[in-house]
Amino acid sequence: MIGETALAGASNGQLTSPDKAEAKLAENFDTFLTLLTTQLRNQDPLDPLDSAQFTQQLVQFSQVEQSILANKNFDTLIADVRRGQNATYLNYLGEDVEASGSTTMLSDGQARWNYTLPVSAERAEYAIADSAGKVVAFGEAVRDAGNHALTWDGKSNSGVELPDGAYTLVVSAFDKTDKPIDVGMTVTGKVTGVETVEGVTSLAMGNVLISVDDILGVRAPATKSES
Repeated sequence: MIGETALAGASNGQLTSPDKAEAKLAENFDTFLTLLTTQLRNQDPLDPLDSAQFTQQLVQFSQVEQSILANKNFDTLIADVRRGQNATYLNYLGEDVEASGSTTMLSDGQARWNYTLPVSAERAEYAIADSAGKVVAFGEAVRDAGNHALTWDGKSNSGVELPDGAYTLVVSAFDKTDKPIDVGMTVTGKVTGVETVEGVTSLAMGNVLISVDDILGVRAPATKSES
């Protein structure tokens, strides 16, 4: 039937967006009308075209168009929701947030992490690595079960003051049989921006991006004397 391939191409999901689908449908509809006009002009008077066939195809074109318009409206709704969410996340600017993760920002000579031991450890150590993966500081970690805060002053073990940037904390804990203990990690830092990349919104802590799904809490910024 006239236009079957065109209809399939516009409705089988091969197109990447409603705008492209709409443009493709318009192109196919023009082709359909051209073919239909040609066939009507050259039809056999003794065996005319079945009008029910192209009427049915016109209905199909209309149905595909309605589907495309519905998708466009849905995309617009999603975009509006995201804009509303981003406006809400702007309220986090300048606030301290706690989030799941192990990488945070060293800023003004301070970086903060929290880690949780489900049980007491026989031994526990920590290591702090820079963005290149180089260990710049290390030491013994608290071995008791529970939540523990680790605040780092940005200095290496040799006393060198390191530049601001992203740093990652690794805590290794072991029981009496030398079996590793799972350590829960969170980071704490000040929100400096809001970014959306490929539909995913993140809060920026300097160079570190934290997905909003990983945010556990928000609190007023802590002073150095409080941390």
